[in-house]
Amino acid sequence: MSLEKHSLEITQFVAGLKYPQIPKQVVNKVKLHTIDWIGCALAGAADWLGKNTLRLASRFGEISDGCSVVTTDLKLYPSDAAFVNGILGHIVELDDADKPGMAHISVPIIPAALAVCEYSRKSGTDFLEAVVAGFEVMIRMCRSVAPDHYRFWHPTGTGGTIGAAVASCKGLGLPESEILSAIGIACTQASGLVAVFGSPAKPVNAGRAAQSGVLSAVLASEGFSAPTNALESARGLLRATSPNVFLDTLSSNLGSDFLALEVGFKTYASCGHTHSPLSALFEILEDGYIDLSEISQVDIWTYGVAAELVSALKTSSAEEAKFSLPFCIAVALETNRVSLSEFETEVLQNQEVLSLAKKVHVHEDHAANREFPEKRLARVRITFRDGSKVEKQVEQTRMYPSEQELKSKFESLASRATTKENMSRIWNRVSKLEQVDDMRDVAKLLRLR
Repeated sequence: MSLEKHSLEITQFVAGLKYPQIPKQVVNKVKLHTIDWIGCALAGAADWLGKNTLRLASRFGEISDGCSVVTTDLKLYPSDAAFVNGILGHIVELDDADKPGMAHISVPIIPAALAVCEYSRKSGTDFLEAVVAGFEVMIRMCRSVAPDHYRFWHPTGTGGTIGAAVASCKGLGLPESEILSAIGIACTQASGLVAVFGSPAKPVNAGRAAQSGVLSAVLASEGFSAPTNALESARGLLRATSPNVFLDTLSSNLGSDFLALEVGFKTYASCGHTHSPLSALFEILEDGYIDLSEISQVDIWTYGVAAELVSALKTSSAEEAKFSLPFCIAVALETNRVSLSEFETEVLQNQEVLSLAKKVHVHEDHAANREFPEKRLARVRITFRDGSKVEKQVEQTRMYPSEQELKSKFESLASRATTKENMSRIWNRVSKLEQVDDMRDVAKLLRLR
């Protein structure tokens, strides 16, 4: 086995990362991501798919000192708890995202870190170390294969497995040799297909990433090893899943530039590829009243990945509709918002919304392709019956809300599963994670019991 430069640097970073080294703004950002994931998971648990997931989880084997599952009294083995909580956090399509890497970061990392830190009775600072390590490695791995990886592979599942593995290693306090092995073990488990987008299988990608990450760390701790070049070699994960790999991205400024600061928060309850067009549309709506009955056509020009993935009108389920730009644009015009409520059955079947959605046409913009994925250009033009037009273009959607806006988002999501009192307890405890001696105290709050 030959040792690869970047895998070694990643391993040294993970093993050496200590809480005092992490900038305060990074700590605060990761706390907000933790709160954001909790809100998404609570809302996911209240969804029909979340209820089915929890029913399945109730058939898993419980252990007396096991890990918490959101909204339940279940106590599962760490990898099983990470699996279930990972699924729950991705169901409502409102979890955070790194645009350049085209991945949701928190949803595989935080369930894995929470499970191992709860199981090992680690402190809040241990948890924060684990999450930061997972974030920094996952973001870089996903960016190193973007955008070509995304042609077939879901980076949340693939890169998430690697990120969850190093987060789990950090949470368990594993030495460098075992961290390196865990990365290799994670590489052979990494999976998740774009082909399942718009279906109930998509959140499984996140859950499996969290689960496989925990398993990779546990296997490494029990003496399992793997080739040290499983990530970077000619037959390794990166080259197996992307024709273009940017290896230097893997360890570029690792430990000095904290990319967690660049991860954004979602504001619309739909696929991220709908967000720039929606942002352009809301800019149009902010300029003044639009008589929907006078709309003749809505044209959208955006980058090819969006045009391919979300251009069709699909409303047979909420999962499909979240990946349907015509529906999202139409419902935004009708209601001036794109929240979870807009994907309820009665809205999906609303004839006025559907009639308007049929007027929406999505076009690939080759100029936007040249800027993707760093920029998410979108241009929206509304043509009226009298021939007049209004048009707006954006380069990015808004992904950096204020702390108060994030708190409102958390409360809106969490209210689907719990009370204001519980929401306040969760917010206050996570806001002071560095004062937590035992992560079991935080995990207990998420059980809502």
